[in-house]
Amino acid sequence: MLIEKKNIKPFYYKKKNFFDKYKELILEKNELYGLTTVKDDEFEEKHFYDSLSVLPLILRKDYKNLKIADVGSGAGFPSIPLLLVETDLNIDLIESNHKKAKFLTEVIDKFSINSAKVICSNVREIREKYDIVIFRAFSSLQDFFKVAKSLLKEGTSIYALKGKINEIEKEIFIVKKQNLWKYINVFEIHQVTGFQWERNIVEIIWGK
Repeated sequence: MLIEKKNIKPFYYKKKNFFDKYKELILEKNELYGLTTVKDDEFEEKHFYDSLSVLPLILRKDYKNLKIADVGSGAGFPSIPLLLVETDLNIDLIESNHKKAKFLTEVIDKFSINSAKVICSNVREIREKYDIVIFRAFSSLQDFFKVAKSLLKEGTSIYALKGKINEIEKEIFIVKKQNLWKYINVFEIHQVTGFQWERNIVEIIWGK
C-alpha cells in the first residue's frame, strides 16, 4: 500500500497554527533539552508530515476506544502531531529521558491535550498493555521486541516509522524467525516535496 503525503497535507494545514506554535516551542527549548537536529526548512517534511503519515492507518480502526503508546517520544514525534490533528486519540508518551519528558509535559499543558499522558520510565518497566504501539527513531525492530514486549498483547498493532526498504527487509528477516506475529506489511510513504528521503511504515500484528 502507498501512503501519499499529499493526502496528509490537509490534516497539517487544518491545524497549521498549532503546528507553528509547536515548532516555535521546540526551537525555543532545543538547546536546553536537546530535542532535534533537523533544520528549520526541513521541519514540516521530516517531523510533521512524517509523523502524520501513520494517521491513516490508525483511523482505519475504532481508535477512540483504543489505548496507544508512543515509545521513545523524544520531542513528541509522532504522537504530538497526531494529537494536534485528532484530539480523541488516547496516547501514552513513553520517554525515559527526564528533560525530554518534562518538555512533553509542557507541550501537553500548553495545548490542553487531555487525552494524553507522559510516562517518564524505561519501557522495560511498564506493564500496561496497548492496542496500538508506535515508534519512530527508537530502535531496530528486533531491539524493540527485546525491550518493549511487555506492552504487547494478542492482536496489538505495531507501527514502526522507518527509513530505507533494504534496511527494513533485513530487520523483518530477523523478526520473522521469532514467530510471534500474525501479520507483517510495509507501507511506502510517497513524498510530496523535493526531499530525497525514503520513508516506510512497518505494520506488525502481534500474536501467535
